[in-house]
Amino acid sequence: PEQNVAACKEAGWADVTFVNLTGDIRISFQLMLKKVETIIDSGNPDNIDDKLLQSYKVNLANRITQVDRGVFKWGVVHAKKPAASA
Repeated sequence: PEQNVAACKEAGWADVTFVNLTGDIRISFQLMLKKVETIIDSGNPDNIDDKLLQSYKVNLANRITQVDRGVFKWGVVHAKKPAASA
C-alpha cells in the first residue's frame, strides 16, 4: 500500500491516504470458509464439485493465515484529483 500511495503522490494527486480494510477482508474470508465448511458438512446437497469445494476451503484458510502474518493487505487508496491548471 505504501508504494501505491507514493506513486499517487508522485503523479500529483493530493491528500493521498490508504484506508486499511484488511480486518474486513479477514472477516469476509472467515465467513466464506464457514459457508464452504457448512456445505461440505451437510453432504454437499447442491452437488458442487468436491475438488472445487476442497480447493476453496484450503485457499480461504491460507488467505486468513496470510492476513494474520501481515502478508496480505486489503484496502483503498483515497486521493483528490489535482486541480486543473489555468
